[in-house]
Amino acid sequence: MNLLFLTFIGISLVFALKVRQSNTYTSPIVRAPKVNPFKELSNDELTSLNDWLMDPNQSLNLKVIDQADLRDNYIDSIELWQPNKEDAIKYLDQGGPKPNRMAKVHIVNGADKPPIIKTLLVGPLPVSSDTKVENLADKIYHNPKIPWNAKTSHPAENIERSNIISKVFGAISPALNDLLGAPWSFNNYDTGFVPNNGDGSFRHPWVELMLSQNNSAMWFAYTGFFAQFDFSNQDTSEWKLLKLVYGNRKWNSTDSFMNDFESGSIRASPKVNLTDMQWALRSVKGNTRDLEELPAPRAYSPNGPRYRIDTAERYVKQGVGLYDVRFKDERIAYEITLQDAISNYGGSDPLQAYTAYLDRGYGMGTSITTMIRNYDCSHEATYLNVNYYESGNNRVKNDTICMFEHDLQKPLSRHSQSSDSGSTRGVAFEIRSIYTVGNYDYLLSFLLYPEGSIEIEVAASGYLQTTYFDPFGSSYGTRVSSTSSGSIHDHVITFKVDLDIAGKENSIEKRQVVVSEDKFDWMDDDEPPVRQKKIKSSVMNREQDAIIDWDGNTSSLWLIGNQNSTNTYGYPRSYRIIPHSVIHNIVDGYKMERNAKFADHHAFVTVNKDNERSASSFFNAFLPQRPPVDFTKFYEDNEMIRQQDLTLWCSVGFRHIPRAEDVPNTLFIAAKSSLSFSPFNYGNETLSRDLRNSYYAVADDNGHLLAKDNGIDLEESCSMPAFNTPDRLT
Repeated sequence: MNLLFLTFIGISLVFALKVRQSNTYTSPIVRAPKVNPFKELSNDELTSLNDWLMDPNQSLNLKVIDQADLRDNYIDSIELWQPNKEDAIKYLDQGGPKPNRMAKVHIVNGADKPPIIKTLLVGPLPVSSDTKVENLADKIYHNPKIPWNAKTSHPAENIERSNIISKVFGAISPALNDLLGAPWSFNNYDTGFVPNNGDGSFRHPWVELMLSQNNSAMWFAYTGFFAQFDFSNQDTSEWKLLKLVYGNRKWNSTDSFMNDFESGSIRASPKVNLTDMQWALRSVKGNTRDLEELPAPRAYSPNGPRYRIDTAERYVKQGVGLYDVRFKDERIAYEITLQDAISNYGGSDPLQAYTAYLDRGYGMGTSITTMIRNYDCSHEATYLNVNYYESGNNRVKNDTICMFEHDLQKPLSRHSQSSDSGSTRGVAFEIRSIYTVGNYDYLLSFLLYPEGSIEIEVAASGYLQTTYFDPFGSSYGTRVSSTSSGSIHDHVITFKVDLDIAGKENSIEKRQVVVSEDKFDWMDDDEPPVRQKKIKSSVMNREQDAIIDWDGNTSSLWLIGNQNSTNTYGYPRSYRIIPHSVIHNIVDGYKMERNAKFADHHAFVTVNKDNERSASSFFNAFLPQRPPVDFTKFYEDNEMIRQQDLTLWCSVGFRHIPRAEDVPNTLFIAAKSSLSFSPFNYGNETLSRDLRNSYYAVADDNGHLLAKDNGIDLEESCSMPAFNTPDRLT
């Protein structure tokens, strides 16, 4: 059996196009060639490590999160600490020892003076007498002292926060009833939060009231009533209201607001109509289209799946990632992993103006969603579960990763003429996961093609983040209901792509199409130069030479390859980086001053380092001015990148100007972006020549095309006969 792709996804997967000659179904299960060193911590590992950390003998003074108050220490998160690349490669390629299992642990130390968040490295696992704790923050963070204000909330804090919110809005409940249509209570209102932490010396979030709904219509029930709070201090008696905002006016206290309300000087805006919110839900409406009563078409594998997996070896945390991706037994990529996803908004109200989400901070990996079978994936897909640590407990989600062979419904390649004709079946293997982060659903697919290409595709659906419609803010979005406006925003999703093309030592080459005027010896003296295109090639020397922005007319292409390993014709064996409708962040400023510099350009290239293994961190989302990971430090030393072990940091994404058709949900087909990596002089010919699912016919002496089946029984395709239309329709 020819191996096309072998990769650890946390899953160990072998993608093989093996032709079967009968209708006998073959199980896709296979044993991985190695124990997966990248798979997430098991439930047993998480439980034993949690118990070991809680043991008083470790002197960490920890409490269970549900019993901790704001001045206590507790475990915030536990995740696998990936092995160093050198150790992993020695194990995978050279028969070296399996790398130690290690964990990265975040502990909120509320008992410290001042309180901080610690990042620890714990291992080896499973827990034994050799297990140790050491400080990890100094090794991986540029700002290792993470302030307490950057933490996420926990149960005791949620209670205190609810108390002050209820106290503030309760004091103005008569006004809320008159202006918004309901008196204050948590039964009548939900609260939308946007953090505002700056450098971590304060915590001043904005809150918008939403009329409470028991379904997804809540995303269209924003009222346009805002409050800003100070939650900076561990002493909750010092928590306070900073301001109220309504109708583009502000008040610094509930008393001043109520004085204006009682004097009649506050102009009421139209109320959100809750009598019928069916328009905001996904339920089917309208007349049935012709033939819509029939099931939609679906792909079918006549002899069962053509891939094999080891379900015991899997991985998920920040999101599904690929590790040790091999094509025809040769490593193409060591790692392809999601780093962070930015959603940067604009608006005329406090919530929209200050919204700049970094979804890693909101648990993008743990937001992985159970698939809806037969709708989210192919009906033939294989599903995997994931487990992770959250809020002091081990969690398991079923059917969260699906894998299937994807019929492209078009040939991989073809050509026809009178002497011969041929076509190769177009397929790809797809690994898909979906992440529901609040209102948005991100679909992430990795596609592996049989000629060696790899594609990362991201699409977004779900509900708009709306705001209360205000004509003053019309240039910041699109009105989508009588009282709702969808806000303009970007989605920029950044990936770490560690390619090893023909070995670890790679270079970045730019091939630029330029216009030149050329005179040749075969031309007459009085013949003018010919104006034409030619190729200008250059190899990048340093990291700052390889800060990449794709040009609008595709006049340049970028390659990564080994200058010391060439094909038969002397070209470096390379892969081309191919963008498909990508963007980068165009707004930084206060709300994204330092924490998302990895998205300022389409791509960066840096020397691979174990202490620069991630472009972001969980806490970058909450520390825009002083993030733990400052990505500019990755390339400011401007190291040499010729024939080095390199890492690409590539962003995909799309700008979203909302439209009426985003109600109830944005469509995946209208909000998607992708990036491909494709062989470029990697071989001496197309790398799909060995595919047997192809057609080739050669003309005989009488001009008749004689087809070869390449050993594939085409009758097993179960295809329906073609529908032949008449020559003329009447």
